Amino acid sequence: MRNLLLLFLLLLASGSATAASYVWNWCEVARDANACLKTCALKDDTCQANWLERDADAAKNILDMARASNEDYQEICSRARRPRTCTLCTEKTRECALEVLKLEAEEFAEQAATKRQLTRIEELKANPGYTDKSLKRSDPRTPIDRRAHPEYNPIGIVRLPNVKKSGFNRGTGWLTSDCLVVTAKHVITGSDDRPGRSAIGVQVSFYVGDSPSHDKSFAYQSTGVVVDAGESGNSISDDWALIKLDDPLGKKVGTIATWQYTVEEAITCTALEVAGYPGSKSVDQLWWQSRCPLEKDLSSEWQFILRCPATPGNSGGPLLCRESNGDLLAIGIIASRSFGANAEAVNFSKHWWHAIQPALKKFANTCPKN
Repeated sequence: MRNLLLLFLLLLASGSATAASYVWNWCEVARDANACLKTCALKDDTCQANWLERDADAAKNILDMARASNEDYQEICSRARRPRTCTLCTEKTRECALEVLKLEAEEFAEQAATKRQLTRIEELKANPGYTDKSLKRSDPRTPIDRRAHPEYNPIGIVRLPNVKKSGFNRGTGWLTSDCLVVTAKHVITGSDDRPGRSAIGVQVSFYVGDSPSHDKSFAYQSTGVVVDAGESGNSISDDWALIKLDDPLGKKVGTIATWQYTVEEAITCTALEVAGYPGSKSVDQLWWQSRCPLEKDLSSEWQFILRCPATPGNSGGPLLCRESNGDLLAIGIIASRSFGANAEAVNFSKHWWHAIQPALKKFANTCPKN
């Protein structure tokens, strides 16, 4: 990736006119640039992506064979794409030469992943799937019967009762313990989050549970306060907030466990589901969609991108994994949407988990008993 950044900087330094007219050709970072250029057309994204992925596989195989061999420093260095790189080793050891091959293998893998990601972004921009306009014609979300499926009952509405300015004043959240609710930070602070703006201490209301009567939308209501939240900024991994309710509603409606899943693990779920209370829909019902396709090339340790729609009000709701044994786990927070109205969720597997896990432990035993 260092070489990619260097090439981009050289292009920028060569003058605005040149940079504006230059079409990036990813064959230039291939192991054999000439062979790639002869095979792949300048804008043949699929060909170039496949070529770079083969390079990445080849680099990994070379590294594995070198590790398994008894070759010395010089022999291992001769396998490298840039043998001169080994001259950077202050000590001419086998271990240093293997590290050179490891760095090359990582670089090729990152180049291939970056190219595949950029290609997929262009494809989604051309065909986003869901947009606000298309959802008016055909919306795949359906209301789910929470009496028949009580496992969804811990998902409720987070409302800001004292919003003075006009605008949307609610989102979705879920009970992860008797009194702790997880939601998106921007549900609390607003989508125009500014550096230094804190969500901690904000008073909210939480509505949850299927009402047995027709005169109200939810069975239970409680007030609460935000006790922890992500740092201010534009990073999706910071878009989380933890609310402590005044009442242990989880004892009445149940809870949904919050869990870590990598992108590779999420693909193994029987189904990925999005559930929440979008503002364009009836507030009396929980709107749900199952079997959301995961965009593997665009998802990462920070985020999940899903081919399921998300609209204002969905924010703060859980990305749910239905496991093969039927268990339902929350593995992400619906935080925003990208490429049309496709859902984007915080991935718990990296920064979020290390940030919020201490807060979950800190407040886990502080819920009211009754």
